[in-house]
Amino acid sequence: VKIMKDGKLRAQRMTLLQGRGGGQGHHRGEDLPPLSDDLVEEMVDFLVDQGGGCNLGKFTAKFTKVKKSQLQKHFDVASFSSGQRIELPEGHPARPEGMERGGEGNMSDDEAPDEEGSVKEEPEEDEPIDDDELSIPPNPGCTPFGKIRSYDPAKGYGFIVVEGRSEDVYFPRSALPANFQAKKRREMPELNGVMVAFEEIPDESGAGKGPKASKVNLCLKWHESDQCYLLKRE
Repeated sequence: VKIMKDGKLRAQRMTLLQGRGGGQGHHRGEDLPPLSDDLVEEMVDFLVDQGGGCNLGKFTAKFTKVKKSQLQKHFDVASFSSGQRIELPEGHPARPEGMERGGEGNMSDDEAPDEEGSVKEEPEEDEPIDDDELSIPPNPGCTPFGKIRSYDPAKGYGFIVVEGRSEDVYFPRSALPANFQAKKRREMPELNGVMVAFEEIPDESGAGKGPKASKVNLCLKWHESDQCYLLKRE
């Protein structure tokens, strides 16, 4: 944002923030590529070795980066009391004869109930990650956001607090937009409590100095009555 001579603000660059759901967003699995024939064949062989079906967590531990919506086009995926299972569909030539859908009869030894009747669990395997909960490393266009906890213009540095993160993120004066780099508090707005998006520098020195932001973008909100943008504060 640039402040013009008449005092008005002009946007010079915009970054789209992609949120979940709503509006015209994509539905899960909408543009996912189909599974290759070779991969499907490998999956079928794996399920045959498991007696026709197995726990979905065990399956996704074997075949990573595959979404549930992609699997449902080739296999039966359903929830049972013992958890989610994936099986060869009824009528599939490799499906074991007499196999029932779900239930104890289809469980492998690892899934079968023990003598006390409880289902054995596989502690080393995580549940499948939801399609919308993928780990995304920060990069241009995908930046974390937080709130400025404190900033001292005279000292020339401040700290950003990020929800759920134990360490504050340090940032120098130079990381702020050029028109917010004044050295006297009276020459600029109060930044404490302002919401920000920032670019983080990984600590590769091994000195344990903590996270640092190389660029801090101040978030704005629209003020309808005055027809202008203001700093967005929590």
